[in-house]
Amino acid sequence: MIGDLQTELAEALARELSPNVVFQRADVSKEDDVRALVSRAESAFGRLDCMFNNAGFGGALGSIADTPVEEWDVTFAVLVRGVFLA
Repeated sequence: MIGDLQTELAEALARELSPNVVFQRADVSKEDDVRALVSRAESAFGRLDCMFNNAGFGGALGSIADTPVEEWDVTFAVLVRGVFLA
C-alpha cells in the first residue's frame, strides 16, 4: 500500500514494485485521508499489520522570527500531526 500526494510518481512506483501494490492519494495531515488509506489497505489486503509513515518535507526554513505562521502550520501538520493520525 502506498499513500502519497504525488500521484504520478506513486502510481509508477506501485507498478514497478508489484502488481499487488495498491496506491491511494492521501494527505497525511488530513484525518479523512488517513482513515481512507487505512480502510483501502484493509479492503485490499484483509488487514493492516504495520504502518510506516515517512511523509515529510523540508518544511518552514529560516529564522523563527521570519517564518510565516502558515508555513509553520503546514510543516507541523505534515511532520507531527501526520504521525499522530497514522
